[in-house]
Amino acid sequence: MYWHTIPQELRIMVLESLVLLESDGGRTSPYAAVSKEWQAFFEKQHFGRLVLHQSHIREFDRIVRHQRRRMVRHIWLRIQLAEYDCDRCYKRENDAEARVNNQLMTEAIWTTLKVLSTWPKRGRFGVGNKGPILELSVHSPSDIEHHFHNYLLDSNFYAHSTNEDCSGEEFCNILSREQKTRRTSADTHAQRYGYNGKLASGADNFLSSFNAAIRIDARLLTLDFGNLGPGKKRVLPSAKVVRGLLIRRQSVRQFSLSTLLEIVRRLPEIEIISLESWQPMFIQIIDAGGMLDRFSGPTSLKTLSIFRGYNPVVSLRAPYSIDLGQALADGTNLVEHLSIAFLIDSNQFFHDFRPKNPDTIGSDIFRSAMQRNLMSQLSPLRRRRLMEKKRKALPRSFDYLLLDEFKAEHGSIPIYQPSWPCLKSLALTSHTLNPTASGDELNAIFISAATAAMEMPQLQTMEIWNATRSSLCIFRYRRTGSNGRPMITLISSWGLILGPQVVSSWNDVTRKYFDEEVRVEEQTAAGEVIDTYATVIDLLELRQLVCHQISICQMRYEAEYRNRIIHNGL
Repeated sequence: MYWHTIPQELRIMVLESLVLLESDGGRTSPYAAVSKEWQAFFEKQHFGRLVLHQSHIREFDRIVRHQRRRMVRHIWLRIQLAEYDCDRCYKRENDAEARVNNQLMTEAIWTTLKVLSTWPKRGRFGVGNKGPILELSVHSPSDIEHHFHNYLLDSNFYAHSTNEDCSGEEFCNILSREQKTRRTSADTHAQRYGYNGKLASGADNFLSSFNAAIRIDARLLTLDFGNLGPGKKRVLPSAKVVRGLLIRRQSVRQFSLSTLLEIVRRLPEIEIISLESWQPMFIQIIDAGGMLDRFSGPTSLKTLSIFRGYNPVVSLRAPYSIDLGQALADGTNLVEHLSIAFLIDSNQFFHDFRPKNPDTIGSDIFRSAMQRNLMSQLSPLRRRRLMEKKRKALPRSFDYLLLDEFKAEHGSIPIYQPSWPCLKSLALTSHTLNPTASGDELNAIFISAATAAMEMPQLQTMEIWNATRSSLCIFRYRRTGSNGRPMITLISSWGLILGPQVVSSWNDVTRKYFDEEVRVEEQTAAGEVIDTYATVIDLLELRQLVCHQISICQMRYEAEYRNRIIHNGL
């Protein structure tokens, strides 16, 4: 029997089986040389996800041309910083080290965006609206030698080469095999500091983690164009084809806020932003209120996910900021899918939907969203008068000048509330969801969420959740429940029951959009062992929005590793 005589469906099944057979570390590139049909099939597999070191970028530009560009769905740029030795591993980067690393990072991102800026969206070889996701990670080869012996930070590591679906068991098996091949990588450092290749416990573990924080957290990566060659513009190129930006928790080196925002600004048609980070030991001082004003979210953005990890050994929980919560509420009014975990509290995001003191209403004038709202309601004459006063630089600030003009025309200041006309999925965390909070405090969270949902006509799923070592809680609203009715599900480890006002508030939402009442289901998750956020994330409907699947597997593995260390008395 000849290959071409086999039905096409069977031929595809054969080719797909070859991919599965080689997914455990084998190579499929030789198969592309068999025939043009095999080449077309396997090139889609080979070019679908590309993992690049900065030294590979020019080769990437040479090889990925014409129709191959349409095959690229994901580009992982793994930026390698300078190495350091044992004498420097527990010390903060000095100015010279920081400058070298910033320039390495800047040059790698600049060169990548320069290549992608040449990719057309239209025409014969245009990528259309299916451009690649750009993933960034930053590491020094020394990080794993001195601090993170079990995290494979410098590895080209995905559980599968062609997709991101991965079970915890598959992840652990692959990771264990990877580690066995490099078990001696930290021997020199371990012998010098007495760790014997094992994770230290107690005070030693704290000291090792503290040293890692000093080395890695104390300096944030900042754009520095000093190492670019002559004739190159000292600004990042604009790449319209990039569809998404991903930074997973595997990258423990963190970008400064200004650098991150500048990268996003150079991706003008970005649709997806997914950022996972560790809460640094040395907390950034952030202009929270101006964060998204400077970002001014691209109108193309459809999905925003931010996950802030937490290491209880070396980190202090940063205080939640009302300003940052309001900035995110104002700046995400056009997104379709939104998840913010442990960066803000749901109380801050829904701050405008909680009962207000009338004396504080005018304080919202400092928010740019409020200013835009008031400006849109001024008559043309009032707007011209306001701008004339602004040009004359009168002693009163623009905020109060606007307030004066609005009051003169309308008499009073309206209560400002954001709206989300496109939002379909929303996941937020709240530290108040714990068994020590009062019933009134907990019910207030769910009522303010319902009030905000009145401004979300497309909402399909909302989840508010929290996890501690001893408790978990998930509040879920789904537009379509198991019997076709809108549904609320409450899962808690201490048997929390919703108050009647909560149910009444959500009935107002469902009557407005469905003319139906909500169905309520309450569950107790007693006995759950909560040794990692992954335990709770697995229970979320929006888990794929909250955190990357590989990151969830990493959390599970880290928890299992810690438990083995404790069980064995190491």
